[in-house]
Order: sequence, then C-alpha cells, then structure tokens
Amino acid sequence: MLVCDGHEVRQESVREAAQNETVFVDLYHPEPSDVRQVVGDIFNCHPLVVEDCLRFGTGTQIDRYSDHVYCPFLSQG
Repeated sequence: MLVCDGHEVRQESVREAAQNETVFVDLYHPEPSDVRQVVGDIFNCHPLVVEDCLRFGTGTQIDRYSDHVYCPFLSQG
C-alpha cells in the first residue's frame, strides 16, 4: 500500500492506517477472501463498502462514512 502522511509517500505492507495518513491499496485480481480481509478486517470499512468491492463495475461513486471515504476507480492498462 502507498502511505502519505502529509510529508512523504512511501510503500508499506498492508496495515491499518494511522489517523494522519491517507492510503492507497491496489488489489490486483484479488480473491474474495483477500478483499474481505483487507477492506473489512484490516480497514474496518462499512459492510456495504466490502460488498461493492466484491462486485465489478459498481461505477463511479464517493461514499462518506464517519471514519473513511470510499471512492473506487478502475485502471485499465
């Protein structure tokens, strides 16, 4: 995952983000269990976010929750 703390950007293993960090996690062809672990268990995202992550093509959206913002996007290379 990429971690930005306002001063620098660095790559780290996937972990829970600290309060002052913005993180980007790239899940490339993940298994459903990987999505549930990272999005649900590690980041404690709302169950609807986990569900959206498991469905391809949910479209552009930004969902605000009390402690995180969910804004998926698709990159095609």
